[in-house]
Amino acid sequence: MKKNMAKKIILPVLALVFLIVAGVVFWYREIRLTPSNRWEAARTSFKKDFVITDTADGKLVENIRDKMSFVIPSDWTVDERDDILILYSPGIDLSLSKLPSKGCKIVPNITEIHISVAAMQKELNEKFSWPSIFNEKYENTEIVGHKAIIHSFDDTKLKTHFYSLHMPRKKLYEMILEAGLNTEDIEKCEKIFEQVLNTLSIQ
Repeated sequence: MKKNMAKKIILPVLALVFLIVAGVVFWYREIRLTPSNRWEAARTSFKKDFVITDTADGKLVENIRDKMSFVIPSDWTVDERDDILILYSPGIDLSLSKLPSKGCKIVPNITEIHISVAAMQKELNEKFSWPSIFNEKYENTEIVGHKAIIHSFDDTKLKTHFYSLHMPRKKLYEMILEAGLNTEDIEKCEKIFEQVLNTLSIQ
């Protein structure tokens, strides 16, 4: 009789403990936001994480590890000298700081931090605040079913136009466009970038 009573008590207690532990693990992995003091130390994507395949529609760029893919024009090239993936349009002309004075440059980046859209907006506001920035714009949008921020500006000191997508999910997915600071390059590169974003897939 006492054994049966003990079993009736122990089993529900064990089940409750299991549910609590499972809930804590789920919160830690899926819900908990990464503290800002850990952002800089977080792992970011490397060129070796990506596979590029020629297709009829262009070059398919895939990061299987982080479940991200997109398509760039077939005549774009990869910077073979860098550890991160940098993609160049034909006729790219780079300054000593690797910023384009002519042409387009796209850098995909995935950082293993879990942050909110509001935290991302705050980070962008604080990070890009130097006096040489002009024509700065923010746009809250939705890409592949998830909230994201489009951030663009011209830097007269660096002589570069920046146009970037920031999508906080369980990881931070970013696509950064840099273009020569002239009307022709800005219009051409933004058009190509929007076409690339239309092919973006994040699972």
